[in-house]
Amino acid sequence: MRHHSPYVCPIRTTEKKRGIFVRKVITYSIVCGFILASLIYDANSPILALNSTNISGNSVLPTEKLKETVNTEIDGKYLWVFPKNNYLLYPRLQIKNTLLSKFPTIKKINISASLGNSLSVSVEERKPFAVWCDGLEKEECYFLDDSGFVYSEAPDFSGSAYFKYYGFINDNPVGKIYGSSESFAKINSFVNSLKKINIMPMSLRVDEENDVFVKVSPSGEVILNLNGDLKTSFENLQSVLNSLDTGIKVATSTKYKFDYIDLRFGDKVFVR
Repeated sequence: MRHHSPYVCPIRTTEKKRGIFVRKVITYSIVCGFILASLIYDANSPILALNSTNISGNSVLPTEKLKETVNTEIDGKYLWVFPKNNYLLYPRLQIKNTLLSKFPTIKKINISASLGNSLSVSVEERKPFAVWCDGLEKEECYFLDDSGFVYSEAPDFSGSAYFKYYGFINDNPVGKIYGSSESFAKINSFVNSLKKINIMPMSLRVDEENDVFVKVSPSGEVILNLNGDLKTSFENLQSVLNSLDTGIKVATSTKYKFDYIDLRFGDKVFVR
């Protein structure tokens, strides 16, 4: 007696597989939906919300302006669902970049959040080191820090409250560096060296050829080139000053009297 294998209809098998697939999709969708709903619910929990902003470290910048900028960054939601003021989701890097861009006076920022519903922003402000001036008839000047970064408009000064830098920058100077950090360090080192030998610099200008013109008190100018070795230029300057006779040196003030000393040509120094 022969035994025949049962015949399985391919249509029924396909329908069965399709039914299993559909049930899996529905199950996974329900699970994913439940997880998403839970995440949305937890993200909007008042326990995780940052409801206050504390600003510290500022003395020049208005606290309210800083706080307003921070609060604007944490207002609203991601994808219309997740709140930006959530303790775990707040846009820390965006807050930092916005503050640095909007307030160039800020040098450093530290941002931290606590579960006590508070966002703390600590700032370090730049300190005025000198001023950059545009040299126009109605001269406008701006503060720069010890790295050569121009960060804020300066009020009108009478006399020599700050050393003045000219040149190197066009248009709006705020947010720009005087030349480069390296060139500014070289220039500043030379200026400080002048003070050590009783030559008092008052202002400095760099032209398109990188020639540097340092005006000194009470009168006179020291000229050099930024592309040269400024250490060698200073040594040449010292040699020239040591060779000046007492008729040129002002004995009462220990300051040297000259119209200019040109140090741009290596060992050939021109004095008038």
